[in-house]
Amino acid sequence: MFTDTTLAQEQDLPFIWAPQYCDRCFGIGLHNAPQGGIEQCPAITLGQPHPALSAQGTRIVRAVEMLRHRDLEPDIIHFDIARTIAQYSTDRPCSARELTDRHFSYIDGVENRRRKVTMTIRFLRDIWCLPVASRKDKPAGYWISVDLDDFKAYVERATAEPITTLSTLHRMARANYPEFAEQLELDFWRDMRVEERKAT
Repeated sequence: MFTDTTLAQEQDLPFIWAPQYCDRCFGIGLHNAPQGGIEQCPAITLGQPHPALSAQGTRIVRAVEMLRHRDLEPDIIHFDIARTIAQYSTDRPCSARELTDRHFSYIDGVENRRRKVTMTIRFLRDIWCLPVASRKDKPAGYWISVDLDDFKAYVERATAEPITTLSTLHRMARANYPEFAEQLELDFWRDMRVEERKAT
């Protein structure tokens, strides 16, 4: 008599559950610790099932690690804002209005809130070296760049800004796209030599 063991074998296979979303860290891998500060998501620390980090999340984790390597502890305010921006992309950027409504509604005056957003984005770029890209044309807003071509496009838009912005661009590139940072250095010195020749 023939016995079909296929069903029994399928029933014996272990079920591997892989979560698609983490309501603690939102796919970033870090969260606000109950006792204060920023720490690794408990699910990762305890070796529990956890979704793969988003591309934006890996950029934030890298930024936090680099800050701590420089003996700088990331603050919760900027971390929360980075986490908000991480939910957006180049096709669907986070508007300045979204940031003001979610994080700075307590500040009096529209202009003061707008100025606070600008200062915060500058801090994330300059101190965290987080590749926060932006666009003034539609769709306007902010996002964390996770693609080299997207970052290059942002750099092209931003190079018309003052020299302080160019140094910030280089720091972001060096932290996230090292090969592109080298190209930026070459382009910078080439342009400087051109300007020197024009001046003589």
